[in-house]
Amino acid sequence: MAALFIATILKLLFNAAGDNGVAWDDPQPSALSSQRKGVYVCSVQATPKTFVWNGTTVSFQEIWIEHRVHTDHPYIWLSRTTPSGGDYLCFATNPEHLVKGTSPFFVCDEGDFGGGVGWVNDGSLFDSWLKPETFAKHSANLQLVKEWNDPNSVTIKLTW
Repeated sequence: MAALFIATILKLLFNAAGDNGVAWDDPQPSALSSQRKGVYVCSVQATPKTFVWNGTTVSFQEIWIEHRVHTDHPYIWLSRTTPSGGDYLCFATNPEHLVKGTSPFFVCDEGDFGGGVGWVNDGSLFDSWLKPETFAKHSANLQLVKEWNDPNSVTIKLTW
């Protein structure tokens, strides 16, 4: 009985450390993991799927949309996942870091994405918050750039 009490206190502390008040969880690292968590919405197609950017061949490994959710622990041993509004556009690229020594980033069509865009999981996964009206359009454009107004940018059309 004492072991259960100690385990419960430790679980409570771990929960408190993990429930940091953030309004939403990070996206899942893959479409399969997104499906397993129950947040997967659909797959996304990219045109082009493979392209050359600054001398490096870049390809999309997978692209998907998933619901944004928040996981907390209102009960010590049970977690609760609730929708936090909006969806994530997620994708993994190959190579994972694109080009060493540069800071490439994706720029989204103005107005199609809310909030920031960025790399998570050490640069292997990109995510952006997808606005509901963008989701309803079933398409969006991204540009891969090295810097703002990059003349060598690549435009990628996404459809779902």
